[in-house]
Amino acid sequence: MNRKLLLNPEVEEIARAFFKSIEGEGRSFEDGWGKFLAEELGEIRQNEKRKNEEIEYLALSMQEAVPNKKVLPSNKNLRSNTKNIVNKLKTFKNGWKDKRYTPEVILAATKMYGEEVTNHPERWFSPLNFFIIKDNASTLAEYCDKFLAGEEAFDQATYKSNVI
Repeated sequence: MNRKLLLNPEVEEIARAFFKSIEGEGRSFEDGWGKFLAEELGEIRQNEKRKNEEIEYLALSMQEAVPNKKVLPSNKNLRSNTKNIVNKLKTFKNGWKDKRYTPEVILAATKMYGEEVTNHPERWFSPLNFFIIKDNASTLAEYCDKFLAGEEAFDQATYKSNVI
C-alpha cells in the first residue's frame, strides 16, 4: 500500500533516508514509519503513566503531611480527596513552572502548612485542594517560596489581620 504522507518534502526525504537505512528485507517506508511512531507513542504513554503515578504519590504524601480534621469555616476535611488533589497538582505544575518547586519542596511546604494548622487551630485554613490552587492563586507557591527562603510559615502580622 502506497500512502502519501503529509510531511514537509525535506522532512519526508530525511525520514525516507533514515528508514531506508534501517529497512529489513521486504519492509517498506510506511512499515518503518509506523513502527517508529508506535515506539514513540508507547514511550510517551509510558512517560505519562509514570508522571501520573508520581503525582498521585505526591498527593497521598501531601494528605499524610496535614492533620485529618475539618477546617473552618467550610467544615470540609483538610486533606480533601485524592482525585481533586491530583487534578490541582497537575494544574499547579502547568501554571507555576518554577523548576525549584520539586516534589520534595512541595511536600516540605505542605508539612509547614500542616504544622501551622496543628499549632494554630483557631485560624481558618483552606482544604488541601484549595491550598494548592484556587482562582489562579496558589498558597502552596507562597509556602514553597517561604521554605526555599528558609522562612517560618507563621507570620504574626498576617495572623492578626486575618483573624476575626
